[in-house]
Amino acid sequence: MNLNKMLLAPGLSAVLAVAACSGPEDFSAVLDDAVAKGLPGVSLYVRSDDGAVWIGQAGVSSVEDGTPLKRDDKFLAFGVAQPFMAVTVMQMADEGLLSLDDTVPILAGLDLVYKVPNVQKITLRHALLHTSGVFDYVETFGFQQAFLGSEYNPDRIWTPAETLSFISGRGYRPSFGPGERLEFSNSNATLLGVAVEAVSGRTLGEEFQDRIFDPLGMTSTRFGGADGLIPGYVSLPANVVEYGIGSKLSEARDGLFNLFGVDPSWAWAAGGIVSTITDLAGFSEALFAGELLSPDHQQALIDVQPPSWTRADGVVMEFSMGLMRRQTDGGPAIGHEGAGAGFESMMYRLPDLGITMVAVTNSSGQKATLELVFQGVIDLVRSGDRAALFGGF
Repeated sequence: MNLNKMLLAPGLSAVLAVAACSGPEDFSAVLDDAVAKGLPGVSLYVRSDDGAVWIGQAGVSSVEDGTPLKRDDKFLAFGVAQPFMAVTVMQMADEGLLSLDDTVPILAGLDLVYKVPNVQKITLRHALLHTSGVFDYVETFGFQQAFLGSEYNPDRIWTPAETLSFISGRGYRPSFGPGERLEFSNSNATLLGVAVEAVSGRTLGEEFQDRIFDPLGMTSTRFGGADGLIPGYVSLPANVVEYGIGSKLSEARDGLFNLFGVDPSWAWAAGGIVSTITDLAGFSEALFAGELLSPDHQQALIDVQPPSWTRADGVVMEFSMGLMRRQTDGGPAIGHEGAGAGFESMMYRLPDLGITMVAVTNSSGQKATLELVFQGVIDLVRSGDRAALFGGF
């Protein structure tokens, strides 16, 4: 276990000071429990509204080598990445470069997106709120076969046109029209990304760098590329093991499969950000403090709108333009979460408890998830001595 305590100066969006001292055992016990239940490695950041911060990690970055997880290890920020996309779109709206009521084809050009069902009626607002009706390309049989099928190629560079092509067939026609219902779909982030690139004339990575990474001092964060990523482990569905990648790679049949080196272009705008727990913590502070958007768009970022969406595990999610809200034993939690291809991340603000938390793990697709850490933190803050939890600060 490696951990220490940090103090975050009020109003700043980056961690500025580190006190090298042994941290409280309570939060570390949450991480140890999650590792014992199956997570290879996990990092956690918790900040109290009074400025006290706890950050630590447990487990390993490499199951094969037993390498302990470190503070500066890089994860794929799948799940936490989508608020970056929302901030970029709304900053451009603040600057008059686009309107949230513009349709995607008007901005992106019809040639790139014209096969996406209903796309000529889908606005940026629909995509931000997940009310577009577009199917999630990650959930399609075609993508899953191409990504983890018998022709599995970790070096493949995916384009937005390729991932959008998986939702253009007749088998994935939307079940509702834009604005009629809500259903989470990673394809919405892709539509937003191609619109941003078309309007700006620059790559999405360049927009993230200039608008968010550089201003917040996120020097360990980039968009795209597998270099420096720690291994990500996934528990593969039986059908994929039997007929897909398992027919080519025997190691895919044995427990967690190591997806080390897989290029994150498959996730692109939906999750292709590579970062560390410390950089993501800085982003979370800036985001919830309103440092990145105008007051009107900051309000739109946190105000959830009907309808809600119920996940497969029964958790009811409400959405704002870029974030999601769920109810917990500690009151509402607003932020974002998600998992895919060997990584899982979550970032939440819990106003009733007076905390913000960020967690990342190098695992996905198994029974043990960051839900263990999320609930563990909530239980501790509700029942524990706050001063003791944060080391007396």
